Amino acid sequence: MAILKGGILGGGYIRFGKSYIKMKSKKKKKKASDKQVEARKRMSVAVKFINTTKTFVAIGFAQSGARKRRTAYADAVSHQILYGLKGEYPTVCIFQ
Repeated sequence: MAILKGGILGGGYIRFGKSYIKMKSKKKKKKASDKQVEARKRMSVAVKFINTTKTFVAIGFAQSGARKRRTAYADAVSHQILYGLKGEYPTVCIFQ
């Protein structure tokens, strides 16, 4: 996924030529809104489907992901969320 420069205490990683540092996540104190819960459900459904077709995703989305400086996987998940899901929360499913 990325390169960690200088070991675990080195200060981050480089991805697509940019340096990044990730902080430890904080525990949420507020309850998630209805829109957040729906977005999480849509992401979950899309990711589960894309994970079953990773080999095809790597081939099919390689060019479109490279143009946007994103990975093929991220581009496929984005496409699936925008065009491949139907239904409203809690019954979100893959469009057939």
